[in-house]
Amino acid sequence: QRYWNLPGKTRQLYLSYNAAWHSLNYSLSMERNEDFGRDGDASTDNRIALSVTLPLGPSPGSSRLSFNAVGDSRGEYNAQAGLNDQVLGDRDTFYSVQAGRDSTSGSFGAGKVSTSTAFGRFEAGYSQGQDYDAFSLSAAGSLVAHAGGVNLGQALGETFALVQVPDVGGARLKSFSNVETAGNGYAILPYAQAYRTNWVSLDTRQLGADVDLENAITQIVPRRGAIPVVRFKANVGRRVQFELVRTDGSKVPLGASVEDEQGRALAVVDPGSQALVLSEQDAGSLWVRWSDQRCQATFQLPPRDPSRAYERIRVVCR
Repeated sequence: QRYWNLPGKTRQLYLSYNAAWHSLNYSLSMERNEDFGRDGDASTDNRIALSVTLPLGPSPGSSRLSFNAVGDSRGEYNAQAGLNDQVLGDRDTFYSVQAGRDSTSGSFGAGKVSTSTAFGRFEAGYSQGQDYDAFSLSAAGSLVAHAGGVNLGQALGETFALVQVPDVGGARLKSFSNVETAGNGYAILPYAQAYRTNWVSLDTRQLGADVDLENAITQIVPRRGAIPVVRFKANVGRRVQFELVRTDGSKVPLGASVEDEQGRALAVVDPGSQALVLSEQDAGSLWVRWSDQRCQATFQLPPRDPSRAYERIRVVCR
């Protein structure tokens, strides 16, 4: 290579080889640089580098061992080995340790732990070298005040959204790691694409048996810099399997409609004269309707038992 208005020329040769053996990945590269001055004098620098990575388990989140080394013809070198892994199998918490030696600064080492939560990302680290010791702490997140209260969340993009699931805390979003509603029923969606359709969905597997969602997925098309509110409709109560019998001991007909005191449909009676209902009250009345007939059943739920997914109660429909 020749450069405008500069004397001499340079010549560079670079070779690289990358391969894998089972789960071991490695790379070897060699580089030669020659600088020729105007008077014909030449200086040469040769450099060789090796990089190796080895997963210590079959799963994507397994520990990973790495080694990197580079040296040149002037005797300068740098070599370091590292290990990183999840902490106790938590996919959102990681640690990493490194140790090495440098021809200029001698031995060095470092360690770091980081975790990502619904309230932000937190990191603690320590490093040590020949002439220094350093400890670091960092946190990145957000605090948003709105009409429904104040929420902590992850670091925000230019456009973000508030997600509301009324009276439901701990409801997680499916496509965003560690985003979940707080006790006030709100969550902060840290970023959204402006002027495009953004689908927002709840992970219903994380909800308890005492929550019914009328919609688990919705969409928004926000403007740049906007903060839209994404609302999900939810009913919260206690799941109860009512066994319905009439005053003469007979069963309620299959397909009969079970309604609350306001006439809102709750369930349909099955062949066993049973109906699984989400009751928002611990005591009250149910109306059961079929053909041109109806009956009313009053109930009183027992104290809540956390070990039960739902209650079973026998009631008489009069």
